[in-house]
Amino acid sequence: MDQAAGGTDQLKVFVKACHRRGIAVILDVCYNHFTSNAERAEWAYDSNNPTKNIYYWYEGQPSDYSEPDGGYIDNLSSQWTPRYDQEAVRQLFISSAAFLVSVCHIDGFRLDQTSSIHQYPVLHANGQRCDRAAAFGVKFLRQWTRTMRLVAPRLFLCAEDYSGWTAMTQPSLDGAGIGFDATWYADFDHHLVEFQGGGYSELIKQAGFGDNRTLQVDRFANTLRASGTLKVVYHESHDDVGNRPRSA
Repeated sequence: MDQAAGGTDQLKVFVKACHRRGIAVILDVCYNHFTSNAERAEWAYDSNNPTKNIYYWYEGQPSDYSEPDGGYIDNLSSQWTPRYDQEAVRQLFISSAAFLVSVCHIDGFRLDQTSSIHQYPVLHANGQRCDRAAAFGVKFLRQWTRTMRLVAPRLFLCAEDYSGWTAMTQPSLDGAGIGFDATWYADFDHHLVEFQGGGYSELIKQAGFGDNRTLQVDRFANTLRASGTLKVVYHESHDDVGNRPRSA
């Protein structure tokens, strides 16, 4: 826990203050990528040989690629994919979440970009799918949700997931599902507010032009119907705002 932000003790004080006011605390956690340039990152922690770095996924040997970094795994996140096949990596994520629940009394989690963990992994060299990395990503997610349910069965677990995979919100204890309570639902925001690219209604943006253009209210209505089951609906997020192209 970063002491510059108050450390564990101040987080516990914050959570307790929220609970006294009837406010649940849902923590956003990121397991889909590390950043090698970040302060205190686990980059080359044990070795500068990419095949021996237990934290980052690497396929084959450096000699298999024209550039040594060709064997790393991309998953549409910044930097490379964590090595979910390593028990140490899975336990790093799982134990930290268990600590936040048991010691700091967090009420739930929102997992960042889970689609990158179980669907998007590809070889950096050529974009070839890496099904083994995806399979171990599934194993990690199921292991994580099962542990959280054991630690605190009433936790709220949400995944930022755009895959449409129904298993994400099916129970994990029977072996079929991944075990989340809900998935992030971006279409509501994109049809109502704005999204750069794609066939979205962008009702507020389009209405703001003040002309006679036809507004696609029917598409937004379909979005409302789809949002009613096992979805977290929002009208703004840091991704949509932060990633939006800016005019000069």
